[in-house]
Amino acid sequence: ATIYEKCIGIVREQGFNFVDAFYTGNIDTSQAGAAYSHNPEWMVSESMKFIDESVAADNPFFLYFAPTLTHGPPILNALWNYTAAETPKGVLTGDEIPNNTGMKNRSEILDEASALKSIHGWNWSGYNEAAGAIWIDDAFRVLMDYLKSNNLYENTFIALMNDHGMGAKGVLYQQGSRIINYVRYPPLFGDNGPYIMPKDFVVSSVDLGAVIFEITGINPPDDYVSDGISWVHDVQQEINAAKQQIDHDQQCCKYRYIDIKNSHSIVNGDYQYIYRANPTQVEQDNDVDQLYLFMYDEQQLYDLKNDPNQRNNQINNFALKSVINEFQSLMQDYLYDICPLSDKSQCKKPNLSWTESPTAQPTVSPYCQVEDGTIREYKHVFQPIERSELNNDLNIYRDSGLAEFSDTDCYNIDQYYYNDIYRGGQKKLTIDYKICCNNKIFDDEYRNKMLNEGDFELITISDTKNNDNNNNNWFNLDEHHATKVVVVFAIVSIALCCCIMAGYIYFFRRAQFRKFKKKITGKMKQKAASGKSAVLKTSVRYLPNIGHHDKKQKKPNVNRRMTVESVSHTVGSTSIANHLSISNDLPVIKPSNINSSITPLPQFVPISTMNSSVSDGQIQLETVKETSSYQE
Repeated sequence: ATIYEKCIGIVREQGFNFVDAFYTGNIDTSQAGAAYSHNPEWMVSESMKFIDESVAADNPFFLYFAPTLTHGPPILNALWNYTAAETPKGVLTGDEIPNNTGMKNRSEILDEASALKSIHGWNWSGYNEAAGAIWIDDAFRVLMDYLKSNNLYENTFIALMNDHGMGAKGVLYQQGSRIINYVRYPPLFGDNGPYIMPKDFVVSSVDLGAVIFEITGINPPDDYVSDGISWVHDVQQEINAAKQQIDHDQQCCKYRYIDIKNSHSIVNGDYQYIYRANPTQVEQDNDVDQLYLFMYDEQQLYDLKNDPNQRNNQINNFALKSVINEFQSLMQDYLYDICPLSDKSQCKKPNLSWTESPTAQPTVSPYCQVEDGTIREYKHVFQPIERSELNNDLNIYRDSGLAEFSDTDCYNIDQYYYNDIYRGGQKKLTIDYKICCNNKIFDDEYRNKMLNEGDFELITISDTKNNDNNNNNWFNLDEHHATKVVVVFAIVSIALCCCIMAGYIYFFRRAQFRKFKKKITGKMKQKAASGKSAVLKTSVRYLPNIGHHDKKQKKPNVNRRMTVESVSHTVGSTSIANHLSISNDLPVIKPSNINSSITPLPQFVPISTMNSSVSDGQIQLETVKETSSYQE
């Protein structure tokens, strides 16, 4: 009890006029026979006494209530083995024993936790956590009920928050620094809530002091330094904007700062930036330093919307250069402001990753480095793959393997090295890549290193696109393969054969046409020589240039019939000059009396007149008549 009185006396000297139900730190019950454990009944009872004293003296009050139930030792152990009379102050007696708080007794807390354990099938850890949640909820309930019963609830500013994140205590990341923050104060914020502030409305626990000063009308001394900012006015504006369904551009809470050891962070609604002045000094208790991939990096940037678990460090993402520069500039100003040295330039600060020149060109290094993560190693395996398949252009495999590479932090790839190994027994082709990310190139030092290794070849994609001749890199296989000359020779040979065949078909068609023309002309001359009027009608069926054959029906999709009709009116003509010409206006004609079922004849149509050297003789060919029908 004597030590307890000394401890609370030290706290009173900090400005508090009432201190009781006080714990100096987390409870330690590791020693056998520990005198006390969790005791929320005692804390609630002493809080009620303080409120009563303040109201009786007609004084406003500030109550700081910090329950122990979110920490060790096990809650179940306290419920089973301790009573509300056992405290850090000693064993309470008489009226000091907190039996009149209105809280549930400890057996009721155990019964509720046991019922939940049975329903959900929890193990001991879940059972213990449930008991703690029920117990702390009951303590908060009776405190609120006490304010209501004394007509204080509607005029009391209430803030409910935790002291650190729940997933990784002691780290700057969201799991270590992001906390719950509920506030109720009807005189300023109304009682029709809850109102949820937008995601870009970022506040901190250090703001609480500035908020209390504002709502109580207290002006702190001029030499009083506070890192907190009051958000009262902007919260009111946000609530009014929500009611009117309009936007509000708040100014108080766009950024907040976090400090742990020699590491510092700036957070807004979208990103978290971290700068470590000494990257080796990070929290390591309970192996929390193993939870994040880039824990020891000097600078880090995380996209909280797309990467809430903070797995991808975006500090080298050129697409975010304006965001990165903004955070780095804010951090420079912040560290200058808090630097304790007389020569503030001696305090370590981050440099800007990108600076703008008069031509707005980034001064960031154009070379990729292993150190900054812009050189990535990647391997792709093709299996099974036959050796015969590798006789083709093997660049196809190289390119398709690279296309499978996926990394959001590696983009705009222009240069990479590759090496391949083919194992015939396993029918496996393995390609190793060394990729230069973010539109950078390999420097001379890295090129010399790869040149000494000898097995890797360099590909520059932009050069390949501009000049196909540069894309002649072949895979190094364990056996000889045919060269591209063979492929080119085969292509030329095929093209030559096609030309010869086309020529043969052309001259064969021309011969058929001349034969057909001669036959038609001969018949016309015979009729004219006989001196009799005659009609020559030749009916031919032909396949048009459109459509296709139906292989099952052996018929074309389009049937057309052309009738050529010629009439002779003059007797005794001995010499007739006639002309037939080729026309592109009609499809191929296939005369019915010529066996041309395999190769169609050239297109032709007779001209409208045929001139004769005999003045009293003339042969006229009538206009061609054409009909069409379509089949399914």
